[in-house]
Amino acid sequence: MHGGAWGSGDRLNNAVIHEDLAANGVGVFALDFRLSDAAQYPDPVQDVSFGVRWFKANLATLGIDAAKIGGLGSSSGAQQLGLVVFRPDGPAWILDAPELGGADSSLDFFVAGWPIFDPLRRYRMVQDAGNERLVAAHDAYFAAEADMETGNPYRLLDRNEATHTPPMLIV
Repeated sequence: MHGGAWGSGDRLNNAVIHEDLAANGVGVFALDFRLSDAAQYPDPVQDVSFGVRWFKANLATLGIDAAKIGGLGSSSGAQQLGLVVFRPDGPAWILDAPELGGADSSLDFFVAGWPIFDPLRRYRMVQDAGNERLVAAHDAYFAAEADMETGNPYRLLDRNEATHTPPMLIV
């Protein structure tokens, strides 16, 4: 999942990383999700969850034999993917999708690059620093500070609400 302060970028943002992984025998699928100009939290996280479930439901159709499926998220993309990783059954981001045949969005490992794991703390930090661009990015994605609290991977862990804690690398 790409970064871009929830409001910019696409699945090709991390192409250099994807190409290196693929060159070393690791299959890659990159997802787009609705950006903050089209949707607010939790809707883009629903897109991430759906994308992971769609991929898992379609492995055979795609001719893929996957021993393990993991995720890489950078910056705000790590925030969104982190929610799915730590709580793949999170009711705020699971949409009913019978066409996916019950595929879940759990992952076997997670790589988080420069993650925004505590968006509320980051919001307050950029407010204090006077970084209006990032304050506006938070305000565009989250309707309220309460959403920064519920859309917070760190707080899921801190409140013991995480249902999955796969191996994770934080860069």
